[in-house]
Amino acid sequence: MLRVRAGVAKVSPYSFLYQKLGSIKLFWRKKILPRFHFFMLFVGLIPMVFSLCACAENQAITKPIVRKPYLLNHHSDSLGSGKIDTLVQAFMKQWSLKGVSIAISVHEKLAYAKGFGFADVATNEEVTPHHLFRIASISKLITATAVMKMIEENKLKLTDKVFGEGGILNEYTQIKDARALQIEVKHLLMHTSGWKNKFRTDPMFIPLEIAEAMKVKPPISLDMITKFMLSQKMMAEAGTFFDYSNFGYCLLGRIIERKTGKNYEGFIKTEVLNPLEINDIQLAKNYLKNKAPLETTYYEHFGAKARPAFDGLEDKISRPYGIDIETLAPAGGWIATPKDLLKFLTHIDGFPQKKDILSLKTIEQMTNQQDSTRTIGWRACNEEIWLRTGSLVGTQAVMARQKNGISWVFVSNTSSWRAHRFSYDITLLMKKIIAKKMALKKENLFDYQ
Repeated sequence: MLRVRAGVAKVSPYSFLYQKLGSIKLFWRKKILPRFHFFMLFVGLIPMVFSLCACAENQAITKPIVRKPYLLNHHSDSLGSGKIDTLVQAFMKQWSLKGVSIAISVHEKLAYAKGFGFADVATNEEVTPHHLFRIASISKLITATAVMKMIEENKLKLTDKVFGEGGILNEYTQIKDARALQIEVKHLLMHTSGWKNKFRTDPMFIPLEIAEAMKVKPPISLDMITKFMLSQKMMAEAGTFFDYSNFGYCLLGRIIERKTGKNYEGFIKTEVLNPLEINDIQLAKNYLKNKAPLETTYYEHFGAKARPAFDGLEDKISRPYGIDIETLAPAGGWIATPKDLLKFLTHIDGFPQKKDILSLKTIEQMTNQQDSTRTIGWRACNEEIWLRTGSLVGTQAVMARQKNGISWVFVSNTSSWRAHRFSYDITLLMKKIIAKKMALKKENLFDYQ
């Protein structure tokens, strides 16, 4: 029997261990844990601080993008602009024009861009600065600029032969007149190739006659037109006689493709237009149903007669949609707004405000002021004004660069019975507008979308 002395407490053998653990727990709670919490808080704050710094840096570098609204007709309204409206509306009434679009730049800043009348009469759609028009032979200036740019970059020479062994288009071996072998790139540019054919007219506008002569079914290609022309006698030796030739400029489009390995439209856009932030100029389509968004409908003058369509599928059709404008592309197939045409012009005009894409020497060569039959791309040039005109059924267009720093573009979706001579009337109208020295917008309307 075990006895316990009175007044003596029983001690557990684990008491010492409990005391030690309690001390450690107290030390952890008072000393270690607060420091651990602080450390974890610090580690957690590091990525947050870096993230905030990065955001602040990005905000400092990336400024808010402020986009101006789309350019509309009222943006050109200013003190005295009503006089322009009155002149243009009177001109449209005189010549029964359905729709017109005009742009004016002063020292390479867009000061006026406005549409008048209707882009489509049937739907009462009014013309705005964003409507696209066929620009007819102003297209030649785009093609000529591309060719001259290639020459500056040593991708082509003015003296390169076009046909025959060693020629750029050497696949054509059936050549009736040996004088065709002397045609060079410069002759195509200057309309001095010496072409002639038995129909005594522009081969680009007689596809049905050529199809019959070559015993093929329409529609015909540029390749077939070229074979036909090379089966004809030449009018003169290359370089000796000026004869305006859409066919020659169509061949320049084929030369661009052969030398660059790209299709014509793609090369023009990537090498000429897009670097200038011009993205809406494009090639027209033949049929009304395929017209581009915001492209106008085209109309003829009163009394014009329908004609057979280029593809031979319809007996009679409205002439604006009866021509093969897709094959005509390098000579007359582009569509554009006057605003974009002026933007293009500011980079080939020789003025100092904006950098040109061609050298001054090349620009002077293209605008030969001593002999207008030796210009390249332009229609006529003198010391006071450079002109590029365009005329097709359903289209009238004029682009001008004046010595005083004013440039302008006029386009209409209605043709005149005066045909290409209508450009003189348009030029007189624009001279009246410029001569009045009206207060145009001082802000640069090129900044609008």
